[in-house]
Amino acid sequence: MAAGEGKRETRTASAVAMHACFGVLRLICVACAIDWLSGAGSTPAALVALMAAALAAGWFANAVRPPPPTPCGTPGGPPVTAPRARMRDGRYLAYAESGVSRDRARFKVVYSHGFSGGRMDSPRASQELLEELGVYMVAFDRAGYGESDPDPRRSLRSAALDVEDLADALGLGDKFYLICSSLGSHAGWAAIRYIPHRLAGVAMMAPVINYRWRGLPRGLARQLYRKQPVGDQWSLRVAYYAPWLLHWWMSQPWLPTSTVIDGSGTFPNALDEKNRVMALSNGMFHQVRSFAHPVAWRISSRS
Repeated sequence: MAAGEGKRETRTASAVAMHACFGVLRLICVACAIDWLSGAGSTPAALVALMAAALAAGWFANAVRPPPPTPCGTPGGPPVTAPRARMRDGRYLAYAESGVSRDRARFKVVYSHGFSGGRMDSPRASQELLEELGVYMVAFDRAGYGESDPDPRRSLRSAALDVEDLADALGLGDKFYLICSSLGSHAGWAAIRYIPHRLAGVAMMAPVINYRWRGLPRGLARQLYRKQPVGDQWSLRVAYYAPWLLHWWMSQPWLPTSTVIDGSGTFPNALDEKNRVMALSNGMFHQVRSFAHPVAWRISSRS
């Protein structure tokens, strides 16, 4: 079993264990109620305390459970407006093409967008330049973004297979190039590991890293981790130790959450910071966020 798959199953197991504990607690309360009503000796105070604990556990379990997804094209979901490719597990990924036609292309490029992006966020090269270089580019909404179906069992391997399935559905040939931005590098790292034989080359722009990589010196990882805003540190902690709690945590305005979601993060250079302030002031930030990731937009817009 691959390390990434094992960690994902561990996280799933933790969620199952949590709900199992709540179920056991409820059964204990029922048993205590029967015991007390039959006059076997349990005190009302103990029973009330256990029942209160069971009710609190039930409320918490429901509160932290994410709402069910409403994929595009399903009852209650948004309409499908973009072309989509079918994955091997039956899900669909939406995509947008640019550049020259596939049959004329000298370079076939797949683009994986960042956290707040989508299929319309491919690198901004003019059509003239793409024509001159013979570049065909396809950008796609990663699973759960835009008009792509969510993947409840997402993993590093599934991210790589999504890229491969998209390339095969579009007939990009045995090898293609992959460009990734920010969090979209999740797919880049995964592709290098799981489908290296399909890659003509990979480029990552401002890629994310894993502070728990074994090859990253612990002192350096700790130093970089602590340079982040407190909200980002807590978001990563919750995502790692209690992924079942992450959706609830990120939805609470009184808790320290990701600065990427609320748009309050800092940038290492003045130009990026200026562009971010402009995007926030003219509404572009929230417009792009709502298009790319409606859930993230709702969280960032909370009062």
